Amino acid sequence: MASTDLSSALDRQAQPQKRTVLDLIARQAPAIERVLAGVMDTDRFTRIVTTELQRNPNLYECSPESLLGGVMLSAQLGLEFGPLGHAYLVPYKRQATFMLGYKGMIALARRSGQLADIVARTVYQGDTFEYQYGTGEKLRHIPCRPSDRGEVMCYYGLARLRPSGTVIHVMYPEDIEAARARSMSARRETGPWTTDYDAMARKTVIRRMSPFLPMDAGFARAIEADEAVITAPSELTENTLTISHEEEDA
Repeated sequence: MASTDLSSALDRQAQPQKRTVLDLIARQAPAIERVLAGVMDTDRFTRIVTTELQRNPNLYECSPESLLGGVMLSAQLGLEFGPLGHAYLVPYKRQATFMLGYKGMIALARRSGQLADIVARTVYQGDTFEYQYGTGEKLRHIPCRPSDRGEVMCYYGLARLRPSGTVIHVMYPEDIEAARARSMSARRETGPWTTDYDAMARKTVIRRMSPFLPMDAGFARAIEADEAVITAPSELTENTLTISHEEEDA
């Protein structure tokens, strides 16, 4: 009985903030429909917000404007939160911080139409691995059997450009750790660096490659918004989501 009472009390504490977020969506509904025309209707948008609040109750502590802004940007970019690993909302200093996932970054990179392929992989002790930078860049990776794997040696990204050309980037565990240490989500007990470390490491490699990759407007905007607070203003229009970085990106 005591446990039920405590659960009810906590739910009552959370509900006002949830209502505030949903009230903001209700007030902004016509503007949301205009901004997301052809992408998503308001009902689905509301379900996504509600699902994210249920998945990560710490988002209740965040400002409604940052939660709304992060979900709106994700919808505009055609990215999905949750199991697909396209993007995350990470609570930080009472703001919902937008964070790209590995699969989201790969999906955006491919949309330019100028990539034949792009991938990032993990190299373990026991694998055969060699690479070369310069005018004749090349990479060779032969994985060992999973049962023979040792520690992580490095991570690499490989992009093949159309009609020709290759971009290679290799990062070692200490490079990844330095990037993780600068990430806002590294300061949280839960978050993608805790739950999906390997995917975040591979995403970091692709991000470091991004200056050398062909980009469309969506990819460029996502790179700019990664690990930023996206704020939806009271008068919402298509171009008024504000991107704010409190700290240097990973």
